[in-house]
Amino acid sequence: MLLLIHKPSGITSHDAISAVKKYLRQPARDALTEQEKSAGIKPPKIKIGHAGTLDPLASGLMIAATDKDTKLLHSLTGSDKTYETTIDFSQRSDTRDLDYRKLLEPIDPSMYEDIPPLSQIEEILDTLIGTPSLPLTPFSAKKFEGKKLYEYAREGKPIFLTIPMTIYGYKVLDYQFPLLKLKLHVGSGTYIRSIGHWLGTQIGGDAILISLKRISIGDHSLDFFEQKTIHIAQWDDKKIEYVILGDII
Repeated sequence: MLLLIHKPSGITSHDAISAVKKYLRQPARDALTEQEKSAGIKPPKIKIGHAGTLDPLASGLMIAATDKDTKLLHSLTGSDKTYETTIDFSQRSDTRDLDYRKLLEPIDPSMYEDIPPLSQIEEILDTLIGTPSLPLTPFSAKKFEGKKLYEYAREGKPIFLTIPMTIYGYKVLDYQFPLLKLKLHVGSGTYIRSIGHWLGTQIGGDAILISLKRISIGDHSLDFFEQKTIHIAQWDDKKIEYVILGDII
């Protein structure tokens, strides 16, 4: 069974998957008789996996699959993705977003010689179209010699890597300096935090992401939630919407 999940900000991708898994098992749990419950019989286990992890502060689309359909996830992981993000040119942090371990000294707007006009921002963004090499934040899940970068960073041994990323296009949704809202169409393995940070350095300062929402993965998008029956799972005080696309295999 293939599912689309709309993860809210403030929980991990694992939390979202766990919540949906619990709700998927609920009908079988409810079908157990009191005698079966007393005998310790439990509903059948459900195998569930997902393609593409979102950071805790990020929201948006996740694709999950259960049981035999989990075989499809590998092909979906490499799909292109579309995000909406808001970049703040007045802040900086070690993680390059608001989920920081250390908030660095704020950027004094006066350090910018002039407020960059939108035309300048767009000229810089135009240079990213293609496969630019951009620096990763040390607080990344990218692996290096068998360990995730954030594991090195938490040990006080940050690793700084620059990797090629793929950017197909962008659209400026709003610009009121120091905030820039963008829609970005990117390839798999592209880090939006890297784009935000790099853009800040190109205009003479720095930047962090203050919001990030994934709106599509390949041919699947949040628009599906307007066309399908929406189910609700709960994780603490967070409601997690999901839709069931059905069995594929």
